Amino acid sequence: MHQRLRVRQGREPLVRPGLMSSRPYLLGTAVAMAQFGASLAASLVLTVFLQDGLGLSALLTAAVTLASAVAMGVPQGSLGAWCGGSDRAR
Repeated sequence: MHQRLRVRQGREPLVRPGLMSSRPYLLGTAVAMAQFGASLAASLVLTVFLQDGLGLSALLTAAVTLASAVAMGVPQGSLGAWCGGSDRAR
């Protein structure tokens, strides 16, 4: 609602109001939320399993999960550069 008010006042909206009625946008947002939630849940289950199930210390659990964090983070930087960088630089 706030964005529609900004449009009526002649100001630039942060998000175009028509975007919320776009089925592809809503589906993509729902899929991204589900993927993020599943990734978060899987990492939580892994952490609890390593500590409670296998009896690993918090430090050793962090060392085990560090590899997956790096494996997810490194491609993100590479993909950002490959796709042309951020909009802030333009």
